[in-house]
Amino acid sequence: MQDTVCLCNFDFTGLDLNCGDYLGKYTEGAVKQGLVDEAAINNAVSNNFATLMRLGFFDGDPSKQPYGNLGPKDVCTSENRELAREAARQGIVLLKNSAGSLPLNAKAIKSLGVIGPNANATRVMIGNYEGIKNSYSYDTLMDIKLVTVPNLVNLLNL
Repeated sequence: MQDTVCLCNFDFTGLDLNCGDYLGKYTEGAVKQGLVDEAAINNAVSNNFATLMRLGFFDGDPSKQPYGNLGPKDVCTSENRELAREAARQGIVLLKNSAGSLPLNAKAIKSLGVIGPNANATRVMIGNYEGIKNSYSYDTLMDIKLVTVPNLVNLLNL
């Protein structure tokens, strides 16, 4: 019951699915209790089906469609990793870098603190979107150590 009530605060605007089972478990109950507008559900379903149609899911044999043979071999390729890096580079927002402190200069660093409850919380940082096991690093602390001087990085898990 509590999860059904929590769903009433769920904003379907821009989020038409979730990768877990939460919406599947609780949406019907929330609609029946009048906590969620059925029109929002209909809109989300329409958006999902429109995406499936654009991807060719209803155009016959899926293996003959442009994306029909994608599988684990297509995950985490060097091309995909570089595309993800470029997307991350373009998505970085600096509040202000007028002092020129970024990018970090490993030769100038005497000490570097990685601070906060998620400073080394790999699972928290990637959520449930890690997909299949691969060699790609999701360890923020390790990545910081790779681009700086490892023995000068201190973890402060407050």
